[in-house]
Amino acid sequence: MAYNLHSKGRKYIFFKQMNKKFKALFAASLILGLVATGSALAQNNSKNNSTKPNFANYSAAQIESLKREYARLLGLIAKLQNRVNQNATSTTPTATDLACAQSAVAARETAISEAFGTLSSCTNSALANRKNALAAAWTIAAAKDRAKAINQAWDDFKKARKACQTAYKSAVKSAWETFKAAAKTCKVGSEESMNEGSDLSLE
Repeated sequence: MAYNLHSKGRKYIFFKQMNKKFKALFAASLILGLVATGSALAQNNSKNNSTKPNFANYSAAQIESLKREYARLLGLIAKLQNRVNQNATSTTPTATDLACAQSAVAARETAISEAFGTLSSCTNSALANRKNALAAAWTIAAAKDRAKAINQAWDDFKKARKACQTAYKSAVKSAWETFKAAAKTCKVGSEESMNEGSDLSLE
């Protein structure tokens, strides 16, 4: 069962990576056909205002050029399909590979835990500064000056809080990027990549 889950995860990631390339190839084929048809329609309409393409207007050179482009696209699709097939038949990771992956996961989790701890400390510090600033503001008798001090206290807090969040996000992204690179070295898939957003939302 573990093998099936692992294989499915690897296939899902690989197909996701290949998806853009397949779309690009099919889009190129479609555009090529539309351009050729549009050219024929334009030439025919200029002569007899007919909506049907006049295929007699295609030169032998144009036809050969289209054939070569079509063959090239088919060749690229075949290569991509071979890569998909090769990945589908890949073997299950060894115990060494899995141990390597476990180490990479542990390092990532430790880094994220430390980042969250730093975020908490940073936020607590910002809150303490705000508390002190507001306490000082409410000792001011003049309403205008008091309001100015209160606004300043909140503005300073928001800036400090934003700095805490920015630092946290940077640390989390770095932890995940390090993990992804390690996963490749360990020769295993990074099936956990879709969970990166969960860590970023902890802020």
